[in-house]
Amino acid sequence: GEDAACMNDNMLSVADGVGGWAESGIDPAIYSKRLCSLIDTLYETGNDRYLYSPKELLVDAVAQN
Repeated sequence: GEDAACMNDNMLSVADGVGGWAESGIDPAIYSKRLCSLIDTLYETGNDRYLYSPKELLVDAVAQN
């Protein structure tokens, strides 16, 4: 599907792939899976600020996507 998720001991992340993007030639599954992969990778760096501010984790992952 178009959706993706990642999970670890402290966090569950879910990215909803936007199916309407397919009409514009964009594969929404690629974006949602890449976003979850980046979230997982960034979280595993052990940066404490991600524990205290999941929003910063999301912002950093989106910036790299």
